[in-house]
Amino acid sequence: MRTGLYCGMRKLPPDQQELFDSLAAKLPADGQEDALIHQVDRCLDSLLRRQGDAEFRVTVHGAFLSGLRGATAAERLELAREVLAIVVEKRPEIAAAWALAHRERVRDTPHRRAVDDEEVARAILPPPEEEPPAPALDEAPAPPPYAHAWAEDLVARQLTEILRRKVKVFVMGEPSIPSAAWWHERPLFLFSPRFVTALLAFVEGPLMESCRNVLEHQIYVLMKKRALAHDEARDAFFKEKRPLLWRILTEKLTRLAPLHQNAVATLELARKKEKLPAEFKVVRLPVRVPRRFRVLGVRFSLGSETRYRRVKVPVITALDPDEAEALALFDAFRKAVEAEGLALPDGTDFQFLSCLFDFDAKLFAKTHAEFRALADHPETTPQFLAERLKWVDKQFSNFLSDILLLMLFGDGVRLFDFKALYETCIGASLTRSAQVTKRPFVQDEVRRRPVELAWQMRMALVTGVTLEAASEAANMLVMVHGVMSSRRFAGELRESIEVLEAFKDETVGDPRHGPYAEAMDALIAHLSGKELKRQTCLMHIASAWHALAKGAAS
Repeated sequence: MRTGLYCGMRKLPPDQQELFDSLAAKLPADGQEDALIHQVDRCLDSLLRRQGDAEFRVTVHGAFLSGLRGATAAERLELAREVLAIVVEKRPEIAAAWALAHRERVRDTPHRRAVDDEEVARAILPPPEEEPPAPALDEAPAPPPYAHAWAEDLVARQLTEILRRKVKVFVMGEPSIPSAAWWHERPLFLFSPRFVTALLAFVEGPLMESCRNVLEHQIYVLMKKRALAHDEARDAFFKEKRPLLWRILTEKLTRLAPLHQNAVATLELARKKEKLPAEFKVVRLPVRVPRRFRVLGVRFSLGSETRYRRVKVPVITALDPDEAEALALFDAFRKAVEAEGLALPDGTDFQFLSCLFDFDAKLFAKTHAEFRALADHPETTPQFLAERLKWVDKQFSNFLSDILLLMLFGDGVRLFDFKALYETCIGASLTRSAQVTKRPFVQDEVRRRPVELAWQMRMALVTGVTLEAASEAANMLVMVHGVMSSRRFAGELRESIEVLEAFKDETVGDPRHGPYAEAMDALIAHLSGKELKRQTCLMHIASAWHALAKGAAS
């Protein structure tokens, strides 16, 4: 795996483009790493001077350094140019002032005016349009428009509006520091409003197209444009046909569920066999994923990473056509979610999608509110709450009960902290196979906690939260390491320590490196099992916090 090139330069406004061109021209043309780092650091120091830019600067600088590893000279130069574009876009007022001063200098030196005007014109004017290539002689003609496209669009609008209202009950706001449910770049997919966008794009696109024949014969042919021109007529029509429409889609998802499971099992069996039949082949799949960041509520992408996987897969004749369709449809759903910057846990399948169509949104929202109040009530005991949570498993499907537990955890209620979540869902009473079926989402979220809370600790120091908040963030990270099994989750616990170690390397040269390193060293020593008590660790973090606060005030 290697991080590096960005996926296309941003289109900047003219004044920002002028500043970017000026800064990019000063980058070493040979892409020499040390000279490139020096020049980029100078630009970051010049453009990101404000105290509020600290977290943004650290994030961009760290991403830039990690992206240089293993990159060629050309790739290093490309990545540096993207860093400059991101920073220029972050500070548009500097670009405007620079452009004004630049034009005044040109006005004072007439012999440079013609050259600079030509450069500015190239930056502002769009490139000339290229003529489209002539169609090939043997190119197949475009298919005719769908005869019932108007009816299909109207049904899609009605359907997606209902789904939007149902799925919105899962959406939760971003947690603030300190929170055991804090996340750095990727929230649980259901809690993000972007999942609603991805789900609706999949439903009104691939899913409805796969049901087009049935929908056409049972619904579309009954829809007359003139008869449904008024709102009252449309409402009456869909009130009558909505149960039929819902049944068509849920039956399709129900049929797809076992087909998809069989196809996945076939692929898994193919990977495990040492000698594969002739129907299977080995392919090398490149997966290119943009690196996304979130700083002070602002999201941006910097660089990307390409992964290559050698996978043994069946050729098209090895799968039943219906299984191939199920695989293709779920792949379309996954791509729609990934396009929104989210990721699906391993436990997600067509049964989950069918559940989103069938569940009672009002009952779920009411149950969530009741349990949130119950878990926060001062007289509620942990034993009573655990007994009541058993009712949730009986009332809702595994997917919905899992989501409800994660929402209670995300709410930060008194009696449902990380330890309670872990014991309820990942405790010794559940085998790993039982976790996959009974807790399809929680296990993935639990695995993420050590790394996410290590990032929270970093951001607590960078953003300058209160000492109490920074200490609580450290306590949460320590608690997670103490609760999670060191055998079952050894990789995740080790990765969280690597996140802390990387912070020290990324801040070398920063005036605040000393306090950062003191806090990280104390946490790493405590989490690694060295003889450093928690209280001593917290004292080092407090010392680092005071040093950072003193530096910010001076």
